[in-house]
Order: sequence, then C-alpha cells, then structure tokens
Amino acid sequence: STVMCFLGLCVYIGVGINLDTTTSWHYHSYMYNTMTYSLDLDDPKSEEEALNRLDADRWWEAIMTEWHSFNKLKVFEEDDLPPGRRAIESRFVFKLKRDELNIPYRWRARWVARGFQQEYGIDWFESFSAMSNPLQLRALMAIAAARNWKTCQLDVSTAYLYGELQEEIFITPPKCIQHLVTPGKVLRLRSGVYGLSQSGRLW
Repeated sequence: STVMCFLGLCVYIGVGINLDTTTSWHYHSYMYNTMTYSLDLDDPKSEEEALNRLDADRWWEAIMTEWHSFNKLKVFEEDDLPPGRRAIESRFVFKLKRDELNIPYRWRARWVARGFQQEYGIDWFESFSAMSNPLQLRALMAIAAARNWKTCQLDVSTAYLYGELQEEIFITPPKCIQHLVTPGKVLRLRSGVYGLSQSGRLW
C-alpha cells in the first residue's frame, strides 16, 4: 500500500504541473477529495459521526441542502403540539456516493421520519402503494425494442416530498438542526417524507 501511495503521489504531482490554471484547480480539488475523504470509507451511522469526520463540512452541506429542499417545497410548518398527541422523531440517513474508481463524488443526507412510531388510525390509515414488476418492465422494454420505440428514464429528486399529506402528523427535527426551529415548537407536516408509512402511497 505504501508503494501505491507513493506512485499515486508521483502521478498527482506529475499531472498537476502540466495542466492549465482552471483545469489544474479542478484536478487538485478532485485529488484532494480523493486523498482526504477516502480515509473514512463507511457511511456515517449517526449525525454525531458525520459531523466529527474529516469530511464533516461536506456532510453539513448535505444536511443544509436537505433542509432548504424541505423549506422550498413547504413540507412543514412550525406549530404547537396538541394535547394528547405525540410528535414522531426524525433523523438523517447518510450516503456517500462513489464513482467507478471508488472515489467519493457526492455526499447525501436524507431527512427520514421514524415511521415505526406512527399509530395506526391516527397517523396513517392506508399504506399500500402500487409497485412495478420487473417482469412487466422487461416485457415493456422488449416491445419497445421490437417496435423501435424511443424510451426515456425519469428520476424525480426528493419524490416523496411532492405527495400531499391528508393526516395530521407532527415530527421533531433531528438534533443537529434543532437550533433552526423555534424552541418549544414541533413541525407539522404538509407533505409526505421518507420513512412515513403512507409516503409511498402518496407519491
């Protein structure tokens, strides 16, 4: 491993000095990410772990990106918790995405509700959602190929946040962003979020 690190450093220096200013900046940034952030290979299991690693700044940026997405889509509004009701806890789930060379390129934090704390008949009533069958998908692709149809793939970012919630559900924010919420307030959901029993059905 020592030899590989030495060879990698030689390539890093040799290539870097032969690049123009703009390309060199991107190259050095890329190599810096590789050498620094590859030290912690596993995804963080908690907010405390994510914010105490070498790449803590990237994870905090991912957390803020998710927070702004929730605000932009008006997923929740601050409210008082009604008497007799329970606020569902929530947390962030972290995922470090890597390219084909196992080099990190995206730090993702997803805000997830602890759906197992929901009460049937109060927080949710229906949870069934239709799913695509792999056999049907292959048959559709075969028909499209046989008839020379054009096929397109669509990926909706933060898809569950677009589902309009019918039930009255309250959640507490993850610990790392509690300071962004008014003290004593909880978040009343207006849209589905990841982790809720009915989110798949809503979407």
